[in-house]
Amino acid sequence: MILTRSPYYINAPLSTSFISGVNLKLIVNETIEDSSLAGADYEVLKNRANISVSYLDFEISNLVRDKFEYTPIFKANTGLYDSNPGNILSLNYQVDYIGSNDDYNSTRNIVLDGYGYSLEGINPTIPANKILLANDFYIVNKLGFFNIPVLNDGTNQHIYVNGQAYPVTQSNSIPSKIKNMVLNLSEFDDKIRISFGGNIINLEVVEECKYVPKDVIFLNKYGAWEIMTFFKATTESINISKSTFKNNVVANGAYNPNKHTYQDFNKNGREKIKLNSGFVPEPYNETIRQLLLSQHVFLLNNGNHIPLNIDTTSYQYKTRIQDKLINHEIDFQYGFDLINNL
Repeated sequence: MILTRSPYYINAPLSTSFISGVNLKLIVNETIEDSSLAGADYEVLKNRANISVSYLDFEISNLVRDKFEYTPIFKANTGLYDSNPGNILSLNYQVDYIGSNDDYNSTRNIVLDGYGYSLEGINPTIPANKILLANDFYIVNKLGFFNIPVLNDGTNQHIYVNGQAYPVTQSNSIPSKIKNMVLNLSEFDDKIRISFGGNIINLEVVEECKYVPKDVIFLNKYGAWEIMTFFKATTESINISKSTFKNNVVANGAYNPNKHTYQDFNKNGREKIKLNSGFVPEPYNETIRQLLLSQHVFLLNNGNHIPLNIDTTSYQYKTRIQDKLINHEIDFQYGFDLINNL
């Protein structure tokens, strides 16, 4: 598993003095997984500086990331779905030694646009339970949706939702390597129990009576689409940008008081939205951390994905000891100008 928002290193040990350099070939697949090493998308050559150099490292994340597409998963009906094309990649690579026959290759490496934290060390990977979420308990919106992304590597044959089995079928289709258990929560009452490989995710279904909950979908730490509901008050505002010039209002020795002396132009706006989570458990701090670090965030609105940018740049995590009841308030901007100028 390769997470490309963190550096990923391919190590080429130099076992003999005859090796003068290494040529790395990268083949990135987006649709069908195979083991072909033909038709390299990228080639990187590194020369050995001197005989004392015992290895060469290649950092490949930035090269591979060019191939991603960032279209969120959304389905109106409960079911187990493949990821969208371009959300997942497959990488084959070959290490060719110059001056030696020690060449080797690696194929069918799943690539996600996730990351690891600095303390997790080099070449981070996904959780051992193969569920691409940070927590095992979530409060969800009765009128909304939730997604449980899981790794489909052939280990687990089914995912269970309240005891109902959904087959996790194997395929050489790359989008099928991450399955998405999408839940239309209007079909459920109170509690939902999801089981995958003996690991349990519990959902508490809440119907908000006063406010209109907002579902935010974002690309999380593992490069999977996660939905978080903000149940409580929503505050909307607008920022205006403009340019101004001083107009000539004088004509024939007089001026017209009905004309603008200062005239605005190039005027546009960006709307903002402040969302409140409502009271949630302390482990939601990790979900909030991943949301704040996400580069791809959308507001779910009747099946449409409305682009958002996170305006909050500094945040204090909440604890039950200090804060008692924990509410997270996050500022967003819509990811486009209010007036269409494209």
